[in-house]
Amino acid sequence: MLMMAGAAGPTALAGLQGSASSREAICRTVDATADSYRVSASFLTRILWQESGFRTDVTSPAGAAGVAQFMPGTAAERGLGDPYDPDHAVPEAARFLAELIVKFGNTGLAAAAYNAGAARVTRWLKGETGLPTETQLYVLAVTGHHPEEWKSRRRDAPAATEQGNCFGITASLAGLRLSSPLARTASPRMAVWQIRLDEFLSRAARMKDQRPGTVPISGASRAAESLCNRIRALGAPCAVYER
Repeated sequence: MLMMAGAAGPTALAGLQGSASSREAICRTVDATADSYRVSASFLTRILWQESGFRTDVTSPAGAAGVAQFMPGTAAERGLGDPYDPDHAVPEAARFLAELIVKFGNTGLAAAAYNAGAARVTRWLKGETGLPTETQLYVLAVTGHHPEEWKSRRRDAPAATEQGNCFGITASLAGLRLSSPLARTASPRMAVWQIRLDEFLSRAARMKDQRPGTVPISGASRAAESLCNRIRALGAPCAVYER
């Protein structure tokens, strides 16, 4: 298991995840809505999980509300009357993400814009500003790739995380637990972000053999350590633990 800490709202904290029954209900909306807006159900699922853990009743300190964490101003602009109602918030999130994908060219940059705002991402693409560390970690958690990879290959974007059924994905994510010392000692303002190693095993399988004289480790461990190194480079703590 790879444990990653990054600045975020309270919605990714341990315990703040919807029940199996509520996830199943939301997933029915996710699957139907994603198809309607031609957005990957897997992508929409991971966005919503990162935002709220599929909780419909959460509100961030900044005022972002509901399963899709719409800010009040954004909700008003988009005609979303009740961001706490997943039957309305999930389709609006899908529609918003579809617009961002068209605007920026791929899902990675769309995820960055959903988190940091389209204006911030536009300025970043022009070289006028940087992306917040929170956003960099957010994109990495949702897509398995750093924003720079999405930026440098906008017309030939890297493959996103594996596709899958919404309920299957959330069941796997909900099965992960915050049991490391890192989770217990992190600042209250830091949320622990969890990434399933399964998403990186295909890349691990392509890694070269260990050099002579080194200690062999599993492909999963190599993939986790490689990802952790990228997270540490962003200034966030990261550790790899055996499942």
